Amino acid sequence: MKKGFLIASMLLLLMVSVFIGCSDDDEKTITSAAAAQGYLIGYVNIDGTDIDFYSDIMPMTNNGFSIDSIVANDTIAEYRDDSYWNVYGDDNYHWAEIYNSPTTFTSGDTAEVKFYRNNSMTSFKIRLMDSDTYVNYILPVANDTVSLGSPINVLFNSNQDAEWYGVRYYGYRDSAGTQVYFQKVFATTDTTFTIPASFNIYNGYYWMNVAAVNGPGQGDPVNLNGAGLIGEFHSYTYSQSRRVYIGTGDPSPVSNNPVEPELDPKEASRIMMNHFTGHELRKDNH
Repeated sequence: MKKGFLIASMLLLLMVSVFIGCSDDDEKTITSAAAAQGYLIGYVNIDGTDIDFYSDIMPMTNNGFSIDSIVANDTIAEYRDDSYWNVYGDDNYHWAEIYNSPTTFTSGDTAEVKFYRNNSMTSFKIRLMDSDTYVNYILPVANDTVSLGSPINVLFNSNQDAEWYGVRYYGYRDSAGTQVYFQKVFATTDTTFTIPASFNIYNGYYWMNVAAVNGPGQGDPVNLNGAGLIGEFHSYTYSQSRRVYIGTGDPSPVSNNPVEPELDPKEASRIMMNHFTGHELRKDNH
């Protein structure tokens, strides 16, 4: 008992917190061992029949940082060092990706990604999702109109390979005649979800996205931890949008604002995963 308490106490002393966030709503605390030198975040999806792997690799110290190689299911990732990024006060920013793989994959297959560094190796395994297998909505119907102060029931078909689902609800609403942007993101293991009535008290139009996801959920530990690396990786589907009008549907009685087009399915899912991981992936910036 005393030995276990001593070990627990030592581990507690070794823990540090790294705060990562795109905005106040997206802020997430990552707790890691003090020895960790690199924080990684990314995804492993199926694109067509190929594996689509991507990772942002960010230093947690100013003492230099590198990874020898990254191998995803026997395919070596392309690895770059982009020094023009400034992350955590360090001017080193690394990233790696695989566009194509010689192996054919289907949804439900398992991918293993290995990271080799300083004569050591760490890895994670994840159940792959086909990024183009969109979640199909049942409710609400497209372009439905909902009365002010009413909840919205969301119902969609299940994905047999998913562990959980991300739901994003966003749009423009009228607040005293001023157009206001609004966004909420939720995680659920059910295929039914209710948007609370308290979110629907303003006239306006709203979009929702639903993505099927594998990997750490909210409150789960990271799935990569070892060889001085700590990180969080997911596999997920892209998400088509479903539009709903609240009240009059016009977000501003002062001026007749045009309805914005729905987001590209890939972009919609990326925004959701940015929220769940607490960090904005940089791939689109390269």
